[in-house]
Amino acid sequence: MGFFIIKESLKLAYELVTSKKSGPQIFYVKEALGKDGRPINVYKVRTMYVGAEYDFSTVVGNGFDGLGKPKEDPRTSSTGKWLRRHFFDEIPQIFNMVRGDMSIVGIRPHSFQDWLIYPEDVREQVKNAALRHKPGFFGVNYSRAGITDARELSSVILCYLNEKEASPFWTDVKYLGRIIFNIATQKVHSH
Repeated sequence: MGFFIIKESLKLAYELVTSKKSGPQIFYVKEALGKDGRPINVYKVRTMYVGAEYDFSTVVGNGFDGLGKPKEDPRTSSTGKWLRRHFFDEIPQIFNMVRGDMSIVGIRPHSFQDWLIYPEDVREQVKNAALRHKPGFFGVNYSRAGITDARELSSVILCYLNEKEASPFWTDVKYLGRIIFNIATQKVHSH
């Protein structure tokens, strides 16, 4: 396992340094909406080439998985896919939690553009409810395996937010338990 991690790390470093598209940038900073709609910078390990976030419209046509991510995203490098699958690309967001921009559990940070994946008839309801809270390091979308579309994702998010209004601490404990279980048993994963 140790050899594999070293090999993948060297492969990523090689891709980042030699790729004409990527350049030597290792970290990606995404501007997202934080609590009360306040802009925050969310830090991640770069898994796509520089400028890929501006090509979002090119992958929208491929559809989305149940976690709100493009089903097929050619912008992601092979090493980037591995980093995502094992959640290593999320590690820099610990800085966001320490800084107070994010909580441990919640709705994943969304840019203005990210909100467009939700069905139009519930988009504003989901967005307004979510922005009353800090975004989460562990997204509630991972609390339930088998989400099939953005409407179902909206339902999961609204259920979480309604529970959180009634009992913030215990709701986060319950959802964190579900998320850790689903990740540990590989019922859900990032890609």
